[in-house]
Amino acid sequence: MFLECDIKSGIKEIEQRLVRISSDVNFIALAGRSNSGKSHVYKSLFRVLGGKYTCDCIEMDMYYYPKERKTVDGFDIPESMELDLVLEHITDLKEGNLVPRLKYTYDLGIREIDKENPIIAPKKYIFIDGLFSLKEEFLNHYYLKIFVEADAKKRFNRRLKRDKSMRGISEETIRKRWVEAEAMAEFFVDPTKDLADIIIKN
Repeated sequence: MFLECDIKSGIKEIEQRLVRISSDVNFIALAGRSNSGKSHVYKSLFRVLGGKYTCDCIEMDMYYYPKERKTVDGFDIPESMELDLVLEHITDLKEGNLVPRLKYTYDLGIREIDKENPIIAPKKYIFIDGLFSLKEEFLNHYYLKIFVEADAKKRFNRRLKRDKSMRGISEETIRKRWVEAEAMAEFFVDPTKDLADIIIKN
């Protein structure tokens, strides 16, 4: 059974649950539809939990297959992402190993190591931020599972702003992809909401 709350009380509840942990490396899922506010929740928790000394994040958006290995169109189905590599990096971090921080360039379809911040090290709180972070193969690794929700208009406006400014995508393409993304989310993302411990209305 999950707890449902607004973002302010949700951040407080999550903070209270996480500060009790004594183990060295703990994974927290951040799931939800595209542009629901997963990254905003992470940044809020990053501040209250100790910042860079205790927190880091695996951004699943950085694990899309590079164009030379891509076998499906779009970015909104699990097959577009190298989920086995995400799982490998989670396992490595749990075992105390360093893993590379990846960077995906959408307009070029290039995936590489982030030159500015190339390493993710084991830390007390490692967040797994992504559409598919509550897929079955990841569940046993999580201490806490969070699902973030926001209304469609708010999410679309965020995506429009992000994809135009950060990813160099035209508004026409953004609108087309949005329709596709929403349809795929009904099938791949929404059903995972029932697996969450906390649902945040953002």
